[in-house]
Amino acid sequence: MANCPLRSDSWEVLHPPPYTCIKLNNMKHNQLTFILFALVMGWSTFIQRDGFAQTETGLQGTWVNEQETRKADFYNESEAWFGKLIWVADDTKVKAGDTLFKDLTWDGTQFKGKAMTPRGAVNCVIVFINSDKIKITASKGGMSKSVFWTRTK
Repeated sequence: MANCPLRSDSWEVLHPPPYTCIKLNNMKHNQLTFILFALVMGWSTFIQRDGFAQTETGLQGTWVNEQETRKADFYNESEAWFGKLIWVADDTKVKAGDTLFKDLTWDGTQFKGKAMTPRGAVNCVIVFINSDKIKITASKGGMSKSVFWTRTK
């Protein structure tokens, strides 16, 4: 262990060999773990999105929520995107014709804007999962909720 960069007389007195370089080995292990984690996350993101090339116009059309209780039509108007409810199952708080999403702008990877609730507007981010599925995350303060919507055919 003479070539260990952590070796010193005081170190060996407190930590006799073979533990002299354990800290260096842990550091290398942590770096390798981080690199592998980054590669796996990058790969899984690519697979999850099916290699779909996201574009601003990909949002245009009719979408339905997971519970199939609401349908919204997304459209562009004067450089911003909006989502208007065109069908609601039986929710008394909202009705067809209400604007559910407003002032959505495309930043190259996602839409950011406002989602309208009975209590007012909240921040909203829309991310494409693939060409027919979006993840909508609404947040206010420290709270957030994500839901998935699917394009209707």
